[in-house]
Amino acid sequence: MMDIIWTESSIRTYLSIIDYLFEKWTHKEIDRFQHETKLLLRNLSQRNFSCPLSKLSPYRKCLIDYHTSLVYAAEGNKIVLITFLHNKSAHNY
Repeated sequence: MMDIIWTESSIRTYLSIIDYLFEKWTHKEIDRFQHETKLLLRNLSQRNFSCPLSKLSPYRKCLIDYHTSLVYAAEGNKIVLITFLHNKSAHNY
């Protein structure tokens, strides 16, 4: 099992998405996003799943839902979460 490491940026962007969902959506969407994120992290930590490479090596980019993706790096026995991002935003990943 691989350790999941949350960077400062990943914490900040994750909480930003939760805040946005609180403002614009319902608890149902918040629960769904949190569930899908936990499921993805569990699969990554168990090495059952690997996401495609992003535009920037050595990062990988996973689709969490239609609106959101996770960017991470695999470093030895660790999964380092880089950032969560809105799929329609201008980003380098």
